[in-house]
Amino acid sequence: MGYFDSLFDSDLKALKRARKLIDDAGGRLKKKDGSGVVSDLGKAKDILYENAPKTKKHINEYSDTLVALSDSYVSCNMPEEANRAADKALSLTPTSVNAFVGKAHSLAAIHSYSESVAILDKAISQNPDNKMLWSEKGRTLDLSGDSSGAVECYRKVLEIDPTDLYYYDVLAERTSERPLWLRKKGEALAGQGKLDDALGAFDAGLVHDPENLDLLLSKGGVLILLQRHEEATVIFDNILTRDPRNFTAHLNKARALRGSGESEEALKHYKEALRSDPSHKHTWAEVASLLEHMERFDESLKAFERALELDSTYAPALEGKCGLLKRMDKNQELVDFCSRLLEIKKDDVPTIVMKIDALIKLERNEEALATADSALLDIPRDPDLLDRKRAVLGILNRYDEQIKVCAELLSLHPQHVGALHDQGVAYFKIGKYHEAVKSLEKAAKLKPDNEETLVAIKECQKHLGKDKDVIDACDRILKVNPKNKTALFDKAGALDRLDK
Repeated sequence: MGYFDSLFDSDLKALKRARKLIDDAGGRLKKKDGSGVVSDLGKAKDILYENAPKTKKHINEYSDTLVALSDSYVSCNMPEEANRAADKALSLTPTSVNAFVGKAHSLAAIHSYSESVAILDKAISQNPDNKMLWSEKGRTLDLSGDSSGAVECYRKVLEIDPTDLYYYDVLAERTSERPLWLRKKGEALAGQGKLDDALGAFDAGLVHDPENLDLLLSKGGVLILLQRHEEATVIFDNILTRDPRNFTAHLNKARALRGSGESEEALKHYKEALRSDPSHKHTWAEVASLLEHMERFDESLKAFERALELDSTYAPALEGKCGLLKRMDKNQELVDFCSRLLEIKKDDVPTIVMKIDALIKLERNEEALATADSALLDIPRDPDLLDRKRAVLGILNRYDEQIKVCAELLSLHPQHVGALHDQGVAYFKIGKYHEAVKSLEKAAKLKPDNEETLVAIKECQKHLGKDKDVIDACDRILKVNPKNKTALFDKAGALDRLDK
């Protein structure tokens, strides 16, 4: 609704007046200043009760304002008024979660806990994954003295939203599983990138159970993320002393050693991890990556293959193998594995580009062009795809098309040196020498020491018969490469013609 329309909406104007009164009263209550609070709530109540919405247009806002009024009455220890406002809200919006919570809250205020819980159970049956309902039910059960029931509700809250840090502390205090909940809190903090706070949670848990393996493993994992590899290694050594076949300890010690640059030692612990669990595809992929880093390419390929035997669609292994095949210049296999990866990640531009480059090396240029064109249908005007299409068109001597692709690429990146150069060369190939010089000079301005571009400028000037410009181009070439014999020869020829 626009501002001017809202001025003439009587329902909305009434709601805004009531809401302001409630908010002002709430603000004073927070400051423990009770002056005028009851009076303001009474005014808000009168506005709401006397201005029931005439249409359903603002029914939800009206109901929420009634719930706010009910909550404020609870804070003022006026439970009857609170219940009355909550009843009105629930009758107007019988499926509103906010209205259910407001009613439950008002019933709890008069110690009608069983009725409050019944209201919340009804709401939960309609909204089983609503965090607010479970939280309110836990609070109500706590008030009623049912501590174990409350704890189960708080567990459910974390099941729904594992990022709610408050309830980890609640469960750590309220259950006998303090190390468990502090570990889970630490893992939640780590997931949010709060690594130092995560360490604090793990350490708090270890105070209560210093030998807890899960806490130690989690702490070691976070130390790796913080690149505190030596500290992490000490923790994993401690675990492996007690449990020599512990898969996670071997795996994480391998990661810590790898982070410290100790590749051979890291590889030993990766192998120990795989002895404990050879079905762990992630570990095989990590081993393959490490072996590639160590330039043990054939062994790396075998490790990637083992990961893919376990899961033929495992993207990290397919990505890693594609990168390795590219390094090994195994282009036929690279094309095949890029195709497999693209079945999983259809529009992954780096993989498409890798496939196109491999096809070019295999001289399957028409297929490379078809791959680029197909991808551009789904990802139009992608600079990397246009760049590869530009290259293929040049190889195929399709210069008119290459000029258009270069123009499109330059509309996205006006200072793309490669596109300017290729556009100039393409113009030269079709005999448009003036246009060629314009593009090539732009490229040379951006990259003055590119000998290939300067040579192309010289050839254009030769075809245009501009000997002075030929001499200038030759001088620029010789500045970059004094041994360029063709430039020396062409300069001499141009000088000779000018002397005549």
